[in-house]
Parts: sequence; C-alpha cells; structure tokens
Amino acid sequence: MKKTLSLLLAFILCFSIIPFSCASAADVSFSDDPKAIQAASNSVIMLSCYDKDGNLYATGSAFAALEEGVFVTNCHVIKDEVYSIKAQMESGLEFAISSVVAYDDERDLAILRTEAKTGLEPLPLGSSADLERGEKVIAIGSPLGLINTLSIGLYSGTLKDEQTFLQFSAAISHGSSGGALFNNQGEVIGITSASFTEGQNLNLAIPIEDAVELWEKREDSSELSISDFYDLSDHIKAYSVSYILSHRREFSSGMIIKTEGFVYVDPYSERRHHYYLLGTPSDYSAICNAQEVLQSLGGPLSDYDYYSVKRSVEGEPPIVDSNSVLVKYLEEQYEKPEPNGNKIKQYEAQTNYENLLEKTAVLVSGYKQNGTADVGDYILIQGEISIPESIPRLKNVSVISHMDA
Repeated sequence: MKKTLSLLLAFILCFSIIPFSCASAADVSFSDDPKAIQAASNSVIMLSCYDKDGNLYATGSAFAALEEGVFVTNCHVIKDEVYSIKAQMESGLEFAISSVVAYDDERDLAILRTEAKTGLEPLPLGSSADLERGEKVIAIGSPLGLINTLSIGLYSGTLKDEQTFLQFSAAISHGSSGGALFNNQGEVIGITSASFTEGQNLNLAIPIEDAVELWEKREDSSELSISDFYDLSDHIKAYSVSYILSHRREFSSGMIIKTEGFVYVDPYSERRHHYYLLGTPSDYSAICNAQEVLQSLGGPLSDYDYYSVKRSVEGEPPIVDSNSVLVKYLEEQYEKPEPNGNKIKQYEAQTNYENLLEKTAVLVSGYKQNGTADVGDYILIQGEISIPESIPRLKNVSVISHMDA
C-alpha cells in the first residue's frame, strides 16, 4: 500500500511540475531572450543609398516582412537623389534592392523588393492597438551605419496629427529610419521613423497597420524599379558656393541662388532698393554698429578725401603721369601736411564698415518681398543675387541648378 501511494504521488508530482516548467519557458519575454532577439535581428537590414553619380547619399534601415524578398522602410530613406540601393545583412552578405512595390509619401512608407535569394524570414507582425503605456518596446536598426543596433525602451503613447505615430523611448538616431519596433512578444508593431531633436529619447514610429494596409492595396502594375522611382521626382541639386569654386563649376544666368539672412540696407548706397542679407545676429549687429560709428563722424569721405587719406596712411608715393582731376588733387594733398585726425578716423571707420559689408553680407539685386520686408527682418529668399569676387567669404549661400536626367 505504501509503495503504491509513493508511485501515485510521484506520478502526480511529475504532471504538476512539467506543465509549470513549460509555461515558464514560454513566458520569457522577447527583451530577455538573446536568442530570439538575434533571430529577429537577422531579418533587419541596412540600406546604403547612392545617387546617380554612384556617391553614397544616405543610409537607413529596413526589415523583412509580408512575404519572402519584401522589405518595409520609410519613404524618406529612398527619396530625393537615391538612384540605387544596396542592402547589407548582419552576416555581411550584400544584395541589391530591385524595386519599389508600393509607397506612400504622406505616411512616409515604402515597400521594397529584391530578386536576390536571401533566405531572410519575414518577421511576425503584431498590433499597435494592443500596446499599453509603459510596455517595453525594442528597436532594431542601423543608426549612423552601425548595423542592427539594439535599444530597449517604453511605449509612451500615441500621437495623432495628420497621421498616427507611436511615441516610445528606445533610442534611435540618423540611420534608424525604416527599422523595426517590436513589442515584448517579438512582433513588429511599428516602423521607426523620427525623433524630436529638442528632447531626449522622444521618438516616433509609424504603426505597422499602415504598412499592412499599403501592402494589401498595392497594384502589381504600379511596381517600379529604383531608377523609375527616381525619375518620378523633379531633381534639383544644391551646391554651396565653396563646392562650385572647388569643382570649378561656373555660375550661369539659369541658376537659382538661394540664401537667407537679416535684411540690411546700405544708407550710403545709391541703390537703396537693394537689400543686403547678413547671416547671423552678430553680423547684423556688427554692421549696424560700424554704420553708426561712421555716421557719427560725418559719414563716408568724398572720393578725393578718401584716397588722399588712404595714400597718406599707407605711405604711397604721389601718382604721376596723369591729367585726371582726382590724380591732380591727390598729388596736391600728398604734398600737404598729414590730414587732420578726424579725416583719418572717418577713413578708418569707413574702411571697417566696407570690409564688414564685403565679408559678411550678400547683396540681393532688386529684391522686394511685396514691400513687407523691413530692416532687421530675417527672411529666406530665392532669386537673383549679385555674386561679388569675394565669394569665398560669403555665408549662408547655396546655388541651385537643375540636374540633367
């Protein structure tokens, strides 16, 4: 009897322990399961995007989903100057992205395809609607080109503006765009897309439901090669002035000049309708102060007085062999005693003012913002600008020209 009871208790114990043990293994959360994280990470890739000249334009992230050979990312990752895309797996294997299956610029979503046999498993998709504030979320992407970087944070809530975003605190950076945001069951519930730079770890993801909807509404006839997708946009390329100089590119009348700054009008200019733009508050303050000093001394010297003082200050010999009125005047002045101190002060103030204007200001020819731009306003303009010889010293100037298709 005792032996039978012992066996019965052992049998009952086995059946009570085994289900408990199995339940414990199944309840291990995704964030605490390195093997599950690694398996999921294998299906997240880094995108290297190249322009038409073959130069690396941007990097981003994407993840396998929906069916074999298909990847989800942000539309902004593949837009603008992107002409070809190379994908890289964590194993080091590289392959080309062949086409854009579907995209939604407003919701910042794109679904890509590769013809390569990668063997990557589509990730399981969850529901963002089931998230609760404070729930753990896990982000995997390639910030700054660091492939498949992992970060863990909390779901903070949902933001609704023109579209819905998931707010979370798992760290992301440039290059994380298009990465996967997982819930703690290892399901993708969002596409990491943006951050608030003014705060810390205030990050946003697009709900995975938006990508699923885009996929389900796709039309096979609308699938585009990467180069065809590129050709959908009007491509303009912005060059800085320093780029144009270093690459010996010439300015032409067909170019559009774009610049911004604080409006300044030279009170001594005969062309009062011309605006100067100064790029920073300190530049604007400096040129205004220099103008006030010059004005307090009586304003700019006449040409005669200016050149007379200039020659005296620099110790230049008198000009000879010329019959011009100015030269004769300078010769006479040079023979006279040194000009009085006030004229020298005027000359120095005028020189300082003109140097500041030349080095810090951009002259905008004939520009008027419908009469609403006042001195001191900060404005962004695009139009004709007079480019002086002092181009290397100009600030906040870019030249935009249309790129050939």
